[in-house]
Amino acid sequence: MEQAKNVREPISKRLRFSVFKRDAFTCQYCGRKPPMVVLEIDHIHPVSQGGKSKSDNLLTACFECNRGKGAGLLSDVPQSLSDRAAVMQEKRDQMSAYSKLLRSIDKLNDKIVDRVEDAFRAHFTSHTFDESFRSSIKQNFINSLPEDRLVYAMDKAASKCNTVYSTTKYFCGICWSMIRGEKRAFEP
Repeated sequence: MEQAKNVREPISKRLRFSVFKRDAFTCQYCGRKPPMVVLEIDHIHPVSQGGKSKSDNLLTACFECNRGKGAGLLSDVPQSLSDRAAVMQEKRDQMSAYSKLLRSIDKLNDKIVDRVEDAFRAHFTSHTFDESFRSSIKQNFINSLPEDRLVYAMDKAASKCNTVYSTTKYFCGICWSMIRGEKRAFEP
């Protein structure tokens, strides 16, 4: 009895981009991102060995790593003009999706800084953050501390200080202490 050849299921654009988004648009083998590379979907358990095109069996890989991982040679790159055009279009689509993701993250970060600024303005009603301080909060604290901790730190700093400068400086000190896990940062 002849064994049936495993058939590769097509991967929809929706599934492809949900895997890219889950993997932060990063090759899971080498860590590179667009626009430096073109991303593809790789089957963890190969189709030739019964692997399916399901989310838990897929990961993001760049073109080079995906080709290098299997039995194929890295020299097996698309040669025809239509293949190169398809790769270019895929690269543009990925760059567009990646840019959209970055814009949505930036909007979310702006909202978090706005809430920290609201806590500040509850004490200093006539002052607002300048772009430099907003940027500093985004770069230094947003990825390390949840929003409620940032608001807490600003409220604590503003309630203990009487100038804008000392408040923002104390706020940063509290945040760095929380990042380092120092217990005193969490005390009222």
